[in-house]
Amino acid sequence: MMKTMYTKCNLIHADLSEYNMLWHEGRVWFIDVSQSVEPFHPKALEFLYRDCTNVVEFFNKQGVSGVMSAQQLFRNVSQLDIPECEEDKFLSQVCSDNKQ
Repeated sequence: MMKTMYTKCNLIHADLSEYNMLWHEGRVWFIDVSQSVEPFHPKALEFLYRDCTNVVEFFNKQGVSGVMSAQQLFRNVSQLDIPECEEDKFLSQVCSDNKQ
């Protein structure tokens, strides 16, 4: 859903967490999308990475197996080729990519 939102709707939720994902009739629904931003927003990629971190942390806490890392999810959604590394370094690369 994050990738669909990014690629087809040209939006990043910017506040995604378990509190903004609803499970209804076998499908996930995102709510509270009024603060969504377009990918060219100055902090768009930072918001996307935070969304990825929130989602991954939630599913890891639930004991779901096979959850990708926040960095993997970010790269999958954004299609940016940022190598996996320490979180601070990854985030600094995300921020520098967003300014280009």
